[in-house]
Amino acid sequence: MEEVPEQELPAAYEWFADQIAGHHPSVIKNGKREIGLLKKRGSDKILKPKQEAFRGECEVIFSFQLSGSFSVPPCLKAPILDVDFLILEDVTSTYTLPAILDVKMGRITFDPLANAAKREKEERKYPPQTVLGFRLLGYRVRNTNGKIVVKDKEWGKSFDEHNILDGLLEFFSGRGTDPTLISEALSKLNYVREWFAKQTSFHFYASSLLFVYENDLQKPPNVHLVMIDFSHVFPSNNQLDTNYIAGLNVLHSKMEIILKKFTSTSASQASTH
Repeated sequence: MEEVPEQELPAAYEWFADQIAGHHPSVIKNGKREIGLLKKRGSDKILKPKQEAFRGECEVIFSFQLSGSFSVPPCLKAPILDVDFLILEDVTSTYTLPAILDVKMGRITFDPLANAAKREKEERKYPPQTVLGFRLLGYRVRNTNGKIVVKDKEWGKSFDEHNILDGLLEFFSGRGTDPTLISEALSKLNYVREWFAKQTSFHFYASSLLFVYENDLQKPPNVHLVMIDFSHVFPSNNQLDTNYIAGLNVLHSKMEIILKKFTSTSASQASTH
């Protein structure tokens, strides 16, 4: 098999170490090595390769439209390596030990322009998504012992509607059974739910929610939640995005269960001291 050399980066840039999903430089497709997320050394900016044709333009235009009203990283175009990039905020830059989870939202992840083959391919990827309305794409957690725990999309596929709570618990237990962490995550999630309960301008397909929290126990959880990936956003014709909302509601209900578990455990631990 012919080896494909790694892309040489300008001295001021490096591959973004905390990437969870998406195009990655370790992947070779059609004889070419993918270009993943980049980061300018010493900055709080990430560069995401702009996708080709309609999908790329859609993501650029939509990000600009939404950035003024919601927690969405701002973006600009920057030509590097003969590739256009979106310039995004690195939401992990202020964390000492960031814990990051990527959750792809929606019961349906193919957009209205998808052909029959694409629809079938998406449906085969993760059948429980039609029930849950979301799937776990993976996480990356930096621990106090210096180790980094990484789980990918295959880990996420090991969960279904019967045990998805186990996957969420695995990620959100980094700080032990900390109810404050879950309360903050629920608060952020509620803000997203409230926004989707009102907005009738867009329908989102194959878009993700990115959860970030501080895993340094000497600091507060400082939960951050952002929407990412907008290459499949379409006009909604004045209709609610029930596809995305379905996933939000199930995710919210699972998080409430975790909050009850953590609150009960913390209360029991407090009573024994």
